[in-house]
Order: sequence, then structure tokens, then C-alpha cells
Amino acid sequence: MRSRYSIFALLITTAVVLLGFSGVIYAKTELVYWIHGYEPAVVANKEIIQQFEALYPDVNIRFDYVPHDDFETKLFTAFAAGVGPDVYWIADNVFPQMLESDMVDAVMPSAFGVDSQAEFETLFEPGALEAFKVDGTLYTAGISEYNTLSVYYDKAAFREAGLPYPSATEPMTVAEFIELGQKLTKIEKNRRIRSGIEFEWRLPNWISQTVEPWVRQLGGELVDPETGMPQFDSEEVITVVQLLQDLVFKYETSDPAFVLQDHVEDFAYGRVAMVLGGPFHMGFTRGLKPDMEIGVMPFPVFEGSPRVTTKYSWAWMVNPHSRNRELAWKFAAFAATEHQGLWWNNVRFIQPLKGKMDQLIEAEPLMETFVADFEYSKYQFSSTQYYELAHILLQAVSEVTSAPVDVRQVMERAQKEALGAVGL
Repeated sequence: MRSRYSIFALLITTAVVLLGFSGVIYAKTELVYWIHGYEPAVVANKEIIQQFEALYPDVNIRFDYVPHDDFETKLFTAFAAGVGPDVYWIADNVFPQMLESDMVDAVMPSAFGVDSQAEFETLFEPGALEAFKVDGTLYTAGISEYNTLSVYYDKAAFREAGLPYPSATEPMTVAEFIELGQKLTKIEKNRRIRSGIEFEWRLPNWISQTVEPWVRQLGGELVDPETGMPQFDSEEVITVVQLLQDLVFKYETSDPAFVLQDHVEDFAYGRVAMVLGGPFHMGFTRGLKPDMEIGVMPFPVFEGSPRVTTKYSWAWMVNPHSRNRELAWKFAAFAATEHQGLWWNNVRFIQPLKGKMDQLIEAEPLMETFVADFEYSKYQFSSTQYYELAHILLQAVSEVTSAPVDVRQVMERAQKEALGAVGL
């Protein structure tokens, strides 16, 4: 009898422990959240997650990040296996492919305290979300990283060359930019000591973002926005690629082989006087060389052409197949709209919330140039074959900047490859 009573008491005790005094088994709801690995952003996300979990103690966010180069592959693989994250980042250049693959959810306005998509859009600067809008439907929770590319310059190199600092808001012409690059280049005994101008020559998206705004200034497009047809053999594209070759062989301001790892890292260590970079490169450069005197000037313009700059972004997305869709949107809204100060102060990432850009200039005077360039910015071309096309362009640019070959012939061949990439 005692044995039977003891077993019953043990079962009751175990039930109380498992169920708690409420009589309900307590299990936290889990959200899975992924970003690409960038240490300052990782730290900021961890702080945001901690704040969200404090507000919602019944929620656990499983956070993961991988190196930038592996991130998109991991996302596509996970979604193909039916285990994609609930919330994640993507770049605007990959969005068309992800939309086609049913990986992105249409915006849930109620998560942001508004009643409609139109009201949600008013929370952001005009045009900031357009890369994520298709047939009138918006597919993002907001922008995590909003960028244009302006020109960083080394003030010490300018003083050494006896050159005045450029305007922070009025762009110089491409010809003036080249002349400046020549004066800042140092070659001693046939050995390059410092390049006047360098770009990120290794990555397809960077080459596209470098070439495209100049092509648009001349009235062309890398890819026709109406037909999706590549335009790599157009006169406008050939002119810009010829410019890049001339910087290397004619003007000797640049040399892709001179760049060691990262063009901005070389800039920080005095090996390059001027580079293209985004707002986040401020923190990157100062982290490498805290005492460096940095200036920023607008993206150069072909004489007689309209001012056009590039624009690209990373954005928060929600998995349309999430088991906790409403909660996922609630977290995405929390991360995207309530921490602009944290993102800027700790990461130098811009969230283009309406009316906030002038505050960035007050906090960081160098932002004056980027804000000016944003006014003339256009998102890079949109295509489900973005990376295939950008890689073809990269190969062409690499060929013409490695040897003084005929640019037109190279671009005509690149056009044939590009047409094949889009199935034409």
C-alpha cells in the first residue's frame, strides 16, 4: 500500500514540476533570424534581440550569421529544404530571385502600427523601398543598410600634393577627377607607392555599382529596365569601361594588381588617395586607422551630363511560410524602425526613416556628401540573373584592365555571354 502511495505521490510531484502552478506546460516560441556576418552589425543585432526578448519573455530568437560570401547560398539551400529562417536580411540585387522562389512575404502593415501599405511607405524616405516593390506590392519590413557610393579621400595626401580639398556637395567632372588622381599618384623608380584612384576590382556587385551610374549619366543602362535585355555593347557602357582601362594604362592613376585585399583597407593605410565607399566605410576606416583625416566628395559626373549616383540596400525580410508569421513581423518591425541611433552610432548603417537624414549630418559631418548623393541615386538594375550578369561584366572589366586590349571587342563578346545568361 505504501509503495502504491509513494508512486502516486511521485507522479503528482512530477506533474506539478512539469506543469507549474498555472497547470500549463511553458515552452517559449522560437524565431530563427539570419544575417550576413559583419561584426559591428552582429553586436547591434544581439542587443536588439536582447531588448525584444525582454519585452516578450515567452519568445526565444535563435540568431545566426555566416560570412557575406556564403550567406545567400545558405539562404537558398535552407529555403529549398523547407527550413528557411523566419526573419532575415537580403540585398536588393538578390530580391528578384527570392521573390521568384517564394521566399519573401508581403508587408504586414499592422506590425508597424499602421493600417495600409501606403501608410507604411510614408515611414521611409521617398524611393527608399522601391527596389522591393513589384506590381504595387511591397515585400520588406524596412532597410537595414542604405547606401550610395561617394568618394573618400585622404586629406594628408591632398596636403602633400598641395591640392585644395574638394567640395563636399558639388561634384567635380570625371576629367577633373582623373587629373586629381594623376596628381595624387606616386610612382618612384617604376614602382607604385600610392594610387590616386582605386575601386573594388574583385567583386561583381561592386563593379556593377561603379560602372552603372556613369552609364546612366551618359543616358544608357547596363540592363534595359523594361525588357531585361543586357546592354553591355552599347556606346555608353563601352565609354565607361574604356574609362576604367584608361585609368590603368593611359593615366596610370589605378592598378588593380596594386590593391592588396580591400581597396578601403589600402586607403586607410595610405596606399590609395581616393576610393569609392559607402557610409559604413567611415567606421571601417577609423577602426583601422583612428587618427586618419578623411574627406568625402560626391560621385564624379561626366561633363554636360545629369548627376546620377548609385543606390543599393540590404533589407529585413519575413519568410511567407513562417509558422509564427505575425511574431516574425513584429520582431522585424522592432528591428527596422526603433533603433536608428544604435545602427548609426555602432555600425554606421543607415535606416532611411523619413525626416531622420538631417540628424545624421548633425552627428557626422561627412554624411553631408552622402545625403547630397542620395538625392541623385538610383537603385542598381533588377534581374533574376543579377549575379550572372554582374560576373560577366566583372570578367570583361578585369580583362581590359589587365592588358590594353580592344574594349569594344571585349564588350561585344560580353554582350553575347550576357544574352545567354538571360536566355536570349
